[in-house]
Amino acid sequence: MKASVCHDPDGNTLRYHWFMYREAGNFDGTLEIYDADSFSAWFTAPKVNSAKTLHIILAVVDNGEPPLTRYGRVLVTIEP
Repeated sequence: MKASVCHDPDGNTLRYHWFMYREAGNFDGTLEIYDADSFSAWFTAPKVNSAKTLHIILAVVDNGEPPLTRYGRVLVTIEP
């Protein structure tokens, strides 16, 4: 997963945070997202017995005053 196309029109520094949105989707296990605080994150798909859907959120925050946040969502279906 990459957010390399993100940019701030004011030139502010951006911070990234990827996380699983537990309230959405039907996967109820734990997911470790590696490099979750960078523009490029990854994970290893967990083993499942039936198709499961994950919702992964990216929050991008600038260092302006006030700081602005933009969210994106990646939908992933994991097959057995």
